[in-house]
Amino acid sequence: MTELEDFELKIMSSNKEEEGEAKTILMASKDLKNILWDKYQALLTLFSDKKTKTEIFKGMKKIEKIVYPSALNTMWTGIDFSSVRAEIPRLSDDFFDYPFLQDIWRLDLSNKKTTEISDKISQLKNLKEVFFNHNDSLPKHLFSIKSLETLVSRFNNIQTIPDEIQNLTSLQGLNIADNPIEVFPKVISNLTNLTWLNIKNTNITEIPEEIGKLTKLEQPNFENCRIKKLPESFWQLREFRYMLFSFSNLEEIPDNLPDYPRLDKFDIRGTNIPQDRIEKLIDQFGDKVSY
Repeated sequence: MTELEDFELKIMSSNKEEEGEAKTILMASKDLKNILWDKYQALLTLFSDKKTKTEIFKGMKKIEKIVYPSALNTMWTGIDFSSVRAEIPRLSDDFFDYPFLQDIWRLDLSNKKTTEISDKISQLKNLKEVFFNHNDSLPKHLFSIKSLETLVSRFNNIQTIPDEIQNLTSLQGLNIADNPIEVFPKVISNLTNLTWLNIKNTNITEIPEEIGKLTKLEQPNFENCRIKKLPESFWQLREFRYMLFSFSNLEEIPDNLPDYPRLDKFDIRGTNIPQDRIEKLIDQFGDKVSY
């Protein structure tokens, strides 16, 4: 466990007086490496003004660690802007210039009305998770993060997914639920490392045959979608653990399904699957079927 004495600067409050004192110390401490900050909000407040950031970090290139008591033994591995009240319409180049950002693996920009992100985001080689909910778009440079493994983009009022999403070759989880998307992009089938895919509450009506390329897919969530039928290539995938179709328009499931040895749940509640087909599914999968 890292001890408090190891930190050259300890800021234990977010009031204006201590923010001012912290700013003075930061500007005078060009060799500062470690900062303990008890109030995360204060850190964001102090750094929210571009002029202040420039003053603070002018000549300071040695910051290695910014931590707070809930994670004293960790690097600053995630940035969560979702609790910050102000909107952040743009993440510009200067935001990505600070050395300590190179270690972050999680970025949450939910509810920030962000429409622009600098292409420098691609320099964050350890960034693995991005949460981008309740915004109005998907900035194109999100698709340049080669290390990204999880992208969650719900309630964004997006109608189409750019083809550039196929550049996220490390992606393992994709959640684009609760958007008025009508067409399932075929290029998603090029994301062959996907293990879970959530298109719940979209307007998608058809899944292309190419989905059969997602051989690692474990958790498809097609709940409350307008899909009536899925291609044969989908049903031949073998790694399914959770198959979620509840309250979708699904009305057909082919005979002779594989046994899906890893299956835990096959949810077809509220669908249009005929009763006789449901009974055969129960015969094959037992209590794993929810109907």
